[in-house]
Amino acid sequence: MTQLLESPKTSYLLEGSLEVLHQQTREWLSEMDLWKDEIRFFKNLINKQLLKVRSEDDKEELRDYEKILSKMHNDWLEHLFMQTQAHEMYLAGIMQNRPKDYDEAYRERHRDLTEKVDGFYKEMKSIKSELFEFIEKL
Repeated sequence: MTQLLESPKTSYLLEGSLEVLHQQTREWLSEMDLWKDEIRFFKNLINKQLLKVRSEDDKEELRDYEKILSKMHNDWLEHLFMQTQAHEMYLAGIMQNRPKDYDEAYRERHRDLTEKVDGFYKEMKSIKSELFEFIEKL
């Protein structure tokens, strides 16, 4: 099985202080709020395009994009958001008590979450690009 290579930035952040990791977690939550807004925007755009498009094939493709976006929001993003919030609360407890044995466990959880956030980001970027390209052709 191939292992994903970590970016230098990811490696650097994972070695940083807990405060740095906490800041990154807060940035993820903010980014996720933006992704939610973007998904809402794209779903509205799709609905507007559905009113204009005459071709049934184009309508079907637009509906497929709407389903993909709904699934990304409901099944993936909401779950990721809850995981990230729990991760942040876990960190808050560690930062108050500073037990050294939790430090490495937090870093491992942070690494796993980093992969999930990066994966969602890449998927979101891809679907946005595809959707823009499709709508431009209409």
